[in-house]
Amino acid sequence: MAVEDVRPAIFPGVAEMHSLIAMVLAMRSAPALRARMHELMHIADDRPFLLSRFQGTVWIEVGAGNSLRVLRKQVSGLPFVDIDQVLRAEPTLKDAIQASIGETGANSTAMRLLDPILDTRMFPARADMEELRRWAPLLEYAAYQSGAYAMVWLDAGRPMIVNGQASDAKRMLFPYWSGLHVMAHLVFLASEPDASSWLGEMARQFDWKSWTPSFPFLRERTMWLAACAARSAIAFGTSVIDRYVGVLAAAAHATKVFDALFGLTAIALRYPAEAPHIVAELQDLRRASAVWPLHRKYVEQMYRDAIDAIAGRVHAGRADNEDTASLGWRPRGRQGLATVAALHSDPMAMAPSGRLLGLSVLPTIVDAPPSDYYPAAGAKRVLHFSDEIIAQILFRAWKAGSATPALDS
Repeated sequence: MAVEDVRPAIFPGVAEMHSLIAMVLAMRSAPALRARMHELMHIADDRPFLLSRFQGTVWIEVGAGNSLRVLRKQVSGLPFVDIDQVLRAEPTLKDAIQASIGETGANSTAMRLLDPILDTRMFPARADMEELRRWAPLLEYAAYQSGAYAMVWLDAGRPMIVNGQASDAKRMLFPYWSGLHVMAHLVFLASEPDASSWLGEMARQFDWKSWTPSFPFLRERTMWLAACAARSAIAFGTSVIDRYVGVLAAAAHATKVFDALFGLTAIALRYPAEAPHIVAELQDLRRASAVWPLHRKYVEQMYRDAIDAIAGRVHAGRADNEDTASLGWRPRGRQGLATVAALHSDPMAMAPSGRLLGLSVLPTIVDAPPSDYYPAAGAKRVLHFSDEIIAQILFRAWKAGSATPALDS
C-alpha cells in the first residue's frame, strides 16, 4: 500500500477515462480530424455524425458548432462509424487523433473534468459532478474499474492501520479516509440507472462471499458513504436481489446482515414492484434470525426497521423526519447529503426516532436526485478532519467495544 495517496493505485482506470475524454474532445474540436471522419464516412463536411464505442453500447453525437452529446442509444438518421473498428482498419488515424489532442488542448480539458473526483482534500462541487455525469456512458466502465482498484488498495491498508505500529496507523488515517471518498466518487459516476444491465451481468459472474455492491461503502459506517451504498445497490438493479438474499441468509455478522438488508431495502424502495417479493424473503429470514447467537436483539431491530421502511414507503417530497433533520439534510439544501453530520454519523446507530439511522433515512436517500449527494458551489467541501476524529469514525466499525457490533466482535 502506498501510504501517502490512493491515486497511484487507481491510475490505470483514470488514465483510460482521461484518454476517452480527450479523444472525443479532439473529434469535436479539431477541424482536420473532423474532416478526416467525414471523409471516412463519405458525408458532407457540415453533417453531424455518430461515433460508436464498446460494441454499440455508447454513442457520441458530434454535431454542428462543436456540439457534443454522449448517449446510450443510436440516434436514427445520422451516419455513424464504430471508432474501435476504424482505429483497427486505419492505423494512421490514431496518430491523427493524438496530434489533434495536442492541438486542441484536450488533455488539459480532460484533466480539468477529472480533477475534482481525484482531490483527496475536497469534495467535488455539485456542478463538477453534474458535468462529469454527462460523460458517464463513456466513462463508467473505467470509473468502476478505478473504484475497484481503490477497494483493493483500501483492503490492503485496513489491517495495517488496525494492527500496525501506532505511528504508521496515524500516518495512514487520512490517506485511508480520503481514499474511501475517491473510491465513492468513482463508483458514483458508474452508478447511473441505465448502467444496471452491465453492472448486473458483471455481478452475476462470481460468488458473493465478502462483497456486495454496497458493502465497500457500508462497512465503514458513515452516513454519506451509506448513501453511496444505496445508490450502488440500486444501480446493480433487480437482477441481484437473489444474490443479496443469499448473502443475508449466510451472514454470520451483524454488519453483514445490515448491509444485505440495506441493499435489499434500497432496491425495494426504488423498484416498488419488487417490494412484496423482497418483504416476503425478509420475513422468512427474520424468523431464522431469532436463533442468532450474538447481537440477537440488534439483528431483530434491523429486520423490523427494514420491513417497516419498505411497508411505510414515503413519497418523494415527504421523506423528511427527525432523523434526516439530525443529519442536516434539508430539501434543496446547498450542502446536499454531504453534511459534516453525515460524514460523522453511523448508519447502524440508534436514531432519535428509535430506529436504526441508515434504515430510517433510506427513503430520503432513494428519493434524492444525484446532484443532492454533493455540495453546491460555496458550500463547505472540506474533507480533512483531524486524525482523532477520523480514528473515532473508522474504529467504531473495526474494533470491538463500540456501541454497535464491530467487524471483529
